[in-house]
Amino acid sequence: MRQLTHILPVCGASLGGLTHIRVYPAENVLSIPAPVLGIISSPVVLRDPENYCDIFFPVGEGSMDEAQADDEHGEYFKPKISCFIPKDTPEFYDASIALTGMKCICICQDANGLAKLVGTPDYPLRFKLSTGTGKRSQDKSGLEFEFYGVPPERAPFYLSMNFIAPAIRKVFSSGFTFGFRRK
Repeated sequence: MRQLTHILPVCGASLGGLTHIRVYPAENVLSIPAPVLGIISSPVVLRDPENYCDIFFPVGEGSMDEAQADDEHGEYFKPKISCFIPKDTPEFYDASIALTGMKCICICQDANGLAKLVGTPDYPLRFKLSTGTGKRSQDKSGLEFEFYGVPPERAPFYLSMNFIAPAIRKVFSSGFTFGFRRK
């Protein structure tokens, strides 16, 4: 029989949205430490620690949803990490080509400073992109990213990440690049 635990009231602020997504190609992740009570406190083991990309986007343009579902094979989750990056530019073209078709693992940080590791080498995420200009001048022009998958377990919290603090990172510009190293 499963042992249940209490859900206690949360103290302090609870801010919505994501501030940062780090993407690793799934084949670059050699192992992920087992979560203990939904928390991974040791770093993932990587084949090449420099092979990742950081995705920054304006405040209020990133989110993560993780719906639970089931079928005849059992329970699973349907994580979806979404973000909008304004203004489609030539710099984004190469980045989107690198991500298209890639199986990946994401670490996303929310506005409360908490990170989750989403996907595993056995249950990686996929990438989907949509670009658009809108019809009217007040519409947003840009790219909509989505990382999605169907792992059997909920994404654990990840405590071994050194993200750039939002207060010290540079303001978003269309000249940033995704940091995937090609061999």
